[in-house]
Amino acid sequence: MPGTRNKRPAKPDRLRSAAMLLVVIAAALVAVLVMLPPRRPSEGAAKGFAEGPAGGPTDGPAESRGEAAGGKPGPAEGAVEPRTPAPEPAEGGAEPSGAVSRPERPREGAQIAVVIDDVGYSVDTLKPFLEFPGPLTFAVLPRLPYSVQAVRMIRAAGKELILHLPMEAVNGDEPGPGAVLTSYSDEEIRRLLGQDFAGLEGAVGANNHMGSRATADPRVMAVVMRYLADSGRFFLDSRTTPASEAVAAAREAGTGLLERDVFIDNKRDRDSMRAAVQKGVELARQKGHAVLIGHVYNPEIVDVLREVLEQADARGVRLTSLEWLVQREWEQR
Repeated sequence: MPGTRNKRPAKPDRLRSAAMLLVVIAAALVAVLVMLPPRRPSEGAAKGFAEGPAGGPTDGPAESRGEAAGGKPGPAEGAVEPRTPAPEPAEGGAEPSGAVSRPERPREGAQIAVVIDDVGYSVDTLKPFLEFPGPLTFAVLPRLPYSVQAVRMIRAAGKELILHLPMEAVNGDEPGPGAVLTSYSDEEIRRLLGQDFAGLEGAVGANNHMGSRATADPRVMAVVMRYLADSGRFFLDSRTTPASEAVAAAREAGTGLLERDVFIDNKRDRDSMRAAVQKGVELARQKGHAVLIGHVYNPEIVDVLREVLEQADARGVRLTSLEWLVQREWEQR
């Protein structure tokens, strides 16, 4: 029929239009997706095993499980962590930062504190004592040629430090610089104590060097104990005289107080020193604690302590610091 050859079919036009519409829709969807912000993972998914759900996996970082990086268990709640060794003295003799830390609290049971007296004349004999692994207390005399250097070494080793306070003796012997004399006024004694402690930064208490006359004087001891109480320090009575007024004065002032039980090296042969330390162990077992005093010029004490206290530890008698003994005595009042 004429005219029908030039008429286009409608179906291809409709297919082409549908295809173009689909292309436009797809392009619009892509544009919308691109413009949307990325989806944030949930908090738990972001953390993964770093914390882990309660009762869930524990194979994340060691720190998250209360362990050290090497996989060793961390301390249980309430356990006492070992003391971190203090840093060595800075170059040029500057005071080490953070060198003084509180002593480790001892376990329950009988306890012994060992004090090393007369530090300050030299540092050569001091070194073996500083290498001793357990707690020791060092009593440093003020204003001697090596007092300041000894203090630095003691603090760097993380050991306990007290002032070895020179005090007047009955026999007239010279106690040394910075000594408390019975002829001094109350104000002179307080000023002298402040100066003596100023040279021994970090000292937590004091014990008497000589002092058989001064410690028997009620007025003198009242002044000393009041000063210590006001500055938060304690007193160890070396018991150089049975007439000492230290106990009464400390009770009146509210000062922490301990008394020496045994001198380790009144006789300096090894057998006598071993017997003295063993006596201290027995006293500790009887009354709960004992305080022993030795002298820095006798480094053989270190070997005796290692020998006797290793056996004592097996019997439940352990080495501790003066400060913890004072605190325990105060709590039991």
